[in-house]
Amino acid sequence: MKLGALLKKAYRRYLLDAMSAMALGLFSSLIIGLILSQFSMIPGLGFLAPFGEIVSASSPVVGAAIGVAIGYGLKVKPLAMFSSAATGALGYQLGGPVGAYLAGVVGAELGNLVSGRTKVDIIVVPVVTIVTGGLIATWSAPAINGGISALQGFLEMATRLQPIPMGIIVSVVFGLALTAPISSAALAAMVFTVPEGQVMGEGLLLAAGAATVGCCAQMVGFAVSSYRENGVGGLIAQGLGTSMLQVGNILMHPWILVPPTLASAILGPLATTIFQMKNTSASAGMGTSGLVGQFGTWAAMSSEGAVLLLVKMLLLHIILPAVLSLLISEFMRRKGLIHQGAVGRNLPLHRISGVPLSGTPVQSRSIIIPYTFPFCKDFSKLFRIFFKGFFPVRRGFPPMGNARKPAVSPTGFQSVFMNGFLSPWLPRSAGTPPPLWNPPEGLQK
Repeated sequence: MKLGALLKKAYRRYLLDAMSAMALGLFSSLIIGLILSQFSMIPGLGFLAPFGEIVSASSPVVGAAIGVAIGYGLKVKPLAMFSSAATGALGYQLGGPVGAYLAGVVGAELGNLVSGRTKVDIIVVPVVTIVTGGLIATWSAPAINGGISALQGFLEMATRLQPIPMGIIVSVVFGLALTAPISSAALAAMVFTVPEGQVMGEGLLLAAGAATVGCCAQMVGFAVSSYRENGVGGLIAQGLGTSMLQVGNILMHPWILVPPTLASAILGPLATTIFQMKNTSASAGMGTSGLVGQFGTWAAMSSEGAVLLLVKMLLLHIILPAVLSLLISEFMRRKGLIHQGAVGRNLPLHRISGVPLSGTPVQSRSIIIPYTFPFCKDFSKLFRIFFKGFFPVRRGFPPMGNARKPAVSPTGFQSVFMNGFLSPWLPRSAGTPPPLWNPPEGLQK
């Protein structure tokens, strides 16, 4: 296997699939524990407190959930997957979420490697999985803890000393990570989870708050700015699900990424200065997905008055991202930056056409994403859907497959690349529609 293909496979398997699965493990343990702990404060729901405590940030159960989720995401054999609970728990205790990730990946892969090769797999596979994952957790823990501690120290100091530029950087980075096919929740858990017995500093709390605002800006921004194309279904799918739905459209029309990104850059400094927004751990990278970011904000800022906190969250997490993204998007539409120049009129750029209740796929000149909102929860499945050719036939362009029969050659990603980015340079016969975008001057053929 060539080096390029090997790197591509490793990138997809370990950075995309494994981290997306890790996010599911975090959601089913740490994040749910946070939500339960907040519900337990409501009179009559105090019985939920022990359930929230068992999956709190200090519990090794979180690491076990991460380990099993990674095994599931890598599609290893059952024995290797279930044994990853032990490696994830050990890695989490020694090195936090990063340690759980490394121990889970190595243990699951090596356990899966020996699976089916002996007659005593029921003994060999768990032993290999637990021992190799445990060794990786033990050996890597000092370096992981040192690196994360240094990064947290830098964020703590930089955010306190320079809250405006750090608010911009953190907000934009985490917002883009949420929209990209990687897990912003896993990234936030790695960066904003402190060891047991330690307390997050003021600067780190503000950085986590800026990350939440950036994620909210992406989700709410895309949901509102694409409302005219996607309607209520798209508003809910992106606003409460994930803006990752737009990845395929961003590949063909990068300009649509500008409005929510600018909104996050504007609101990030407001979050670290005027509004003093805070958050913790994985919930900082969830945005408005299932309102998890809001639960985390409430937990981190519970000492403030309920009314004031609700006003802050409504402004920074929903209202201002919606208003700014919509204004910027409409301005760019008027300037012709967001458009699909065909047939002499503007066409929807970032439509997310699902499959109607009747079961008939919707055909349009924009991308079809052939699944409905409930599947937004499985980010790894979401990524595989994007890049397996599930794109519709567009008028005047070579067929790219449809929602019922995926294209075989070229792949969906290649088709998007060729018809989107490369179309200005591809030879066109008479009568062929113009490309989707115009290259900069000096680069035109």
